[in-house]
Amino acid sequence: MTNRLANETSLYLRQHAGNPVDWFPWGEEAFERARAEGKPLLISIGYSSCHWCHVMEHESFEDPALAEIQNRHFVSVKVDREERPDVDRVYMSACQLLTQQGGWPLNVFLMPNGQPFFAGTYFPPDPRYGRPSWRQVLEGIHRAWTEKREEVVTSAAEITAAITREERGASAAAPNPGDLKRAVIQLMARADRENGGFGGAPKFPNVMSLELLLRSTDRTGDPMAGSHAVMTAKRMAAGGIYDQLGGGFHRYTVDGGWEVPHFEKMLYDNGLLLRLFAEMLRTDPLPELEVAARGVVRWLDREMMAEDGSFFAAQDADSEGEEGKFFVWRPEEVAAVVGAADAPFACRLLDVRDHGNFEHGQSVLARRESVAAVGARFGLTPEVAEAKASQVVEQLLEARSKRIAPVTDTKRIAAWNGLMVQGLARLGGVLGDVEMVARAERAMAAVLTGFRLADGRLSRIRQQAEDGSDRAHTGAFLDDHAELCNGALDLFVVTGREEHLRSALTLAESAIARFYEEEAGTFGLAPTDGERLVVALRSALDEATPNAIASTLRGLQRLAQLVDDGGFEELVVRALSQHGAEVAMSASGCSSLLRVVENGWLGLTTLVAVLPAAASSEELAEVRAAALGLIGADDLLVVCREGEALGAPLAASLVAARTCLDGRATYYLCRGGSCSLPVTSWLQVAELRRERALEVGE
Repeated sequence: MTNRLANETSLYLRQHAGNPVDWFPWGEEAFERARAEGKPLLISIGYSSCHWCHVMEHESFEDPALAEIQNRHFVSVKVDREERPDVDRVYMSACQLLTQQGGWPLNVFLMPNGQPFFAGTYFPPDPRYGRPSWRQVLEGIHRAWTEKREEVVTSAAEITAAITREERGASAAAPNPGDLKRAVIQLMARADRENGGFGGAPKFPNVMSLELLLRSTDRTGDPMAGSHAVMTAKRMAAGGIYDQLGGGFHRYTVDGGWEVPHFEKMLYDNGLLLRLFAEMLRTDPLPELEVAARGVVRWLDREMMAEDGSFFAAQDADSEGEEGKFFVWRPEEVAAVVGAADAPFACRLLDVRDHGNFEHGQSVLARRESVAAVGARFGLTPEVAEAKASQVVEQLLEARSKRIAPVTDTKRIAAWNGLMVQGLARLGGVLGDVEMVARAERAMAAVLTGFRLADGRLSRIRQQAEDGSDRAHTGAFLDDHAELCNGALDLFVVTGREEHLRSALTLAESAIARFYEEEAGTFGLAPTDGERLVVALRSALDEATPNAIASTLRGLQRLAQLVDDGGFEELVVRALSQHGAEVAMSASGCSSLLRVVENGWLGLTTLVAVLPAAASSEELAEVRAAALGLIGADDLLVVCREGEALGAPLAASLVAARTCLDGRATYYLCRGGSCSLPVTSWLQVAELRRERALEVGE
């Protein structure tokens, strides 16, 4: 027997279809039932690859006795946070206000009008970990609802008002360049100088903060912040957070040294990390980062790519009911695969220990020493050691492929595909890997053509339903438009194809039309013509992914450098003025918005490369490839022949009167409406870029 969730397209919701809980999907039907029966709602939010979501389901939601209590006293609603980030955002804010922490599963109790009055995350079936049992929570909330209703109503109104204040985003002043320095100081004060990253356990990649540190070094010439970012990336690439056999990064580690991960893999983490690694590889070869980045791409190809070229959302942490079972090894298991003679080398290479570093004496694989160093311990030359290491990894990967793998959530999310497009495009450009760029183009085309609702609007999700049909559903949010817009701009920079610029412009115009709130002077995360929640969402704080408002403003800034005036710059300035208070409270928590502040302060760079009229397509491509190693992640690039007319929507002024010196390729570095004198060597371009950064550096 199944409940209403059996008809949903979300894998997460369908995973709960067999529960004895009388689940509703999010929607008006549940709220009508609550109003009609005078009951509070329980909103339980999670996602398919969430380990503790599975644990609570098995312990509590599958228990008939607990389900009976839940069904009798509450209207229960299951929400996939990846489908409804707006619902998740509102009620996660409530949880953080009430408990000073958050996470998933997120369980929130609401008034029938949607206002929250109690929230928490995982609750065990029996009291432990300092937490009440799920039965105690259900019975306690029911008593409060029946015996102290006035207090519940008052509390719900106060909590909603507090969330509204946090999300309002209104401010008397815009963030300023001083906030950039303050954010770097805040981040470096929390920097783990030994292991990389920030703070202790658990340890998350925090890509947006690492990007901020990289840009600080690029801007000021002070290497300290950027060095910490690079050290962090190296430690992650060598640690257990990276799947040393199959490629791809796990969500986070439960320790402070990147050793033991929470084993789920999310598309967005890997897209962001490719974006970060691309910027690091632009200025330094860093072979260990290139190896890890290419491993991510192989993982995408092997496990995460849909038939249309778009990418799946996530992979579970669990297999066979155990977290991490698919990924961990014992020494005897390694020996059984590679043979007794090679087992000592393999175990040393991949840090497989006699007593392990995980449950039941198992080891999470890591690279604590270089291949050459491991080889030297066994009397092998570097070349022989490299060959043996590759063989060992291939053998173990092949053996692991015969294990029962974690479930892949095959829904495709527009925003997360946009982040992966950015990572692939930028990395492919820096490495000169045309196949990597082609993957990004294919994914972008798949989303822009296939992620469409019946009325033609962009959808957030495309997913295969139970009946086998592959369909788009759930209207797109601001982050979907923003990350796809920036992905299209990255593809334009890397390829020069004007179709990508047109796509970026269309996405930006749609974002303005559907998400810009004129009265508030900024963007909302949910569409103005969509469902109205109890709180309007306008916070500029980063979460696991870049803040959607900040990503939107970043895209508009970049477009303003390339197209005829669409009022984009003025809109960015006005929106920034609404978020100064948030940055003042948490500069380091607004890393993505400070990226926009920095771009506005420095003035984005557009490098215009003009080649002789007779230049071949190959020569244009060579110049573009060289330029990609010089310009920053948000900078723009136009490569053309002398006298060539640019096609719409590119602004004609970009190349007006731009001529070649002495019949040679000539470069103009443009920023803030003015351009440098023409130069003819890449060394001169690099020097101009450095000088302009330092002119306004801290």
